[in-house]
Amino acid sequence: MNYKQRKNLLKFYNNKVFNYGQKKHMGKNFSRKDFSRTWNQQVTFENCVFEQTIFERARIENCLFLNCSFLNCSFMSCEILDTTFKESDFSRVLFNECTIDSSVFELNSCFESMTYPLEDNKNLINTFSEFSFYSEKQAEDIYMLLNQLKKIPAMRATSSLFHTKKRSPSKSERKEYKKIKPKDAKKMGLTKKERLRENKKRKSYRNQAIQVHKQNTKDGKNTYVKKEHYFF
Repeated sequence: MNYKQRKNLLKFYNNKVFNYGQKKHMGKNFSRKDFSRTWNQQVTFENCVFEQTIFERARIENCLFLNCSFLNCSFMSCEILDTTFKESDFSRVLFNECTIDSSVFELNSCFESMTYPLEDNKNLINTFSEFSFYSEKQAEDIYMLLNQLKKIPAMRATSSLFHTKKRSPSKSERKEYKKIKPKDAKKMGLTKKERLRENKKRKSYRNQAIQVHKQNTKDGKNTYVKKEHYFF
């Protein structure tokens, strides 16, 4: 790898918070951390915990994971190169469209974890003999089941599975609820009293719409499941 190639890679892997090089971590908890777009090189993670940790478009190169615990983690579009996972526990972990090259999975315990798609992860399949693999039809069934489970408030609180749509008013709504300024009121032929009354009415309608959205969110109507996030 020449200087220019490395420079371009550093631009892509721009998450500097969890970018490590030639470092050893022992007994650390990386739960609920975001390793997206990180580039870890020659790093040893020993007796570390990764729970609901996100590895999206990360590059893991020449690393060692020894006696680590992975629970409800997502490896999405990762490059795992010359890396060893040894004596580690994998529970409900997803390897989604990862590039795995010259890596070793040795003496690990695996529970309800999967790779997707299967054809692109033959190396991982061969090394993870205890993994549970699902067909596309089974994955669709899981997706449908999760959509049923989102009706339960306690399940909706699981942010690693469910995502909430933010309120996004339409252009017509923004125009309808927009506060009238004095110069606009003059063009509309409104007196100051009429302008203030109209603004109060618009604010009331806007607050009602916000409350309706909040209630719908509470009822699970604005909650959805991302198909790429299967932690089973």
